[in-house]
Amino acid sequence: MSTTQETGRPGKYQRSAFGLVVAMVTTVVAVALAIWVMGWFRHTPSATPPQVDYLARVADMQQQKQPAVYPASLPDGYTATQARVPDDYDGFEIDLLRGDTANADFIGIRTARTANIAALVHQDVDANATSIASYDVPSTVASPLAPSWVGFQDDHGDTGYAAQVGQLSVLVYGSAPAADLQQVVDALTTAPVSTARKGM
Repeated sequence: MSTTQETGRPGKYQRSAFGLVVAMVTTVVAVALAIWVMGWFRHTPSATPPQVDYLARVADMQQQKQPAVYPASLPDGYTATQARVPDDYDGFEIDLLRGDTANADFIGIRTARTANIAALVHQDVDANATSIASYDVPSTVASPLAPSWVGFQDDHGDTGYAAQVGQLSVLVYGSAPAADLQQVVDALTTAPVSTARKGM
């Protein structure tokens, strides 16, 4: 006797909607767990901004007979990330960073010919910045750019030190510790860059 195999019959296991949902949830959990475990071994590089040779930029300014206040040396760990004439063409500015861009100490150095100190503080520190104790350059600094600098601070902890140097308004400001800002103030000069390079 021959047996004819029927086709199209359902199998012995009947799939239910509940079983399908459980399978989908299990798959999603397994994928999420795999991504989480892979994250342990993933290294996210820190974003480090490009460095610039700020002394070369200063030398260009000096050749053009343009005023450029700059630090002859930088505090440990800091690099120059920008040295340029600002958009308003009033003076010269240098940006310094220590650390990556996500968590960096920032110091800005701004020199202006027409803007006064109040305008620089308003623009670069805060419109509502308040006065703090002034900073007097130590007597151990041979030729300070200015002997005394007025201090400012905003509500977010940014600090600034400013001085009038001849016809120039100079501001050193940023989120860096005040001690680092003061170290930059101590190192400021308008001497020819060749002189600064010899001392480095």
